[in-house]
Amino acid sequence: STRAALSFAGEGSKLTKRSKRALKGLASFLKGEPRVKQILVMVHTHSRGDPRADKQLGYRRGKAIKSELTKHGVKASRVAIYSYGSEKNRASNMNRRGRARNQRVLLRIKSLKL
Repeated sequence: STRAALSFAGEGSKLTKRSKRALKGLASFLKGEPRVKQILVMVHTHSRGDPRADKQLGYRRGKAIKSELTKHGVKASRVAIYSYGSEKNRASNMNRRGRARNQRVLLRIKSLKL
């Protein structure tokens, strides 16, 4: 299990340099591990905005992650995006700490060829 925080500049979908480095490392791993057939990129946002806009933001962030992975040689068909928007919050959105916990990206192996 590896944890690396993927983050975005402000409230948009532009990846930070640190996140790009982490995704480059993930791409390298995926290219060297053909048994991983597909990974899920599950994006969550906080709920301070319109629920539809939150879901769209999550999808744009997922596309940015997928784009970064494909830029480094991962086939697009190996990356699936799911945007939950603010549907599955973990904490209150009434303070900065809670919003930070709610804005998260989870990567999960969906399909593995043994």
